Amino acid sequence: MSILDDFIDVAAAGARLDLATAAAAAGLSPSGFCDEFARRVTSLYLSDALTWDVADLVMNELHTAAYARSEIGLSEAATLLFEAFDEGEYLHHDGLPDGEPRTRALLASALNE
Repeated sequence: MSILDDFIDVAAAGARLDLATAAAAAGLSPSGFCDEFARRVTSLYLSDALTWDVADLVMNELHTAAYARSEIGLSEAATLLFEAFDEGEYLHHDGLPDGEPRTRALLASALNE
């Protein structure tokens, strides 16, 4: 298990992420930690090691930590991954599937960019 997995477990348990502490523990810049964290959550989700509910919760915590509790923000790549989960939370009336199928489709698109 990696340090990223440890922090994913922390966020999945409903605890707040402290990005400065997490980044230092992982030996990354705060921005680099956010990128690696978002990629790891996505990888675990796509391999079915995380459910959609848990991955969405963890990505929401990353977003909150990056914007509401710090001024770190997310890179374009991490934002695309966050938005793929976020879009799965809402009903859309655009002919595309909602929920988890939407998230998977958006992640596939984001990973191909």
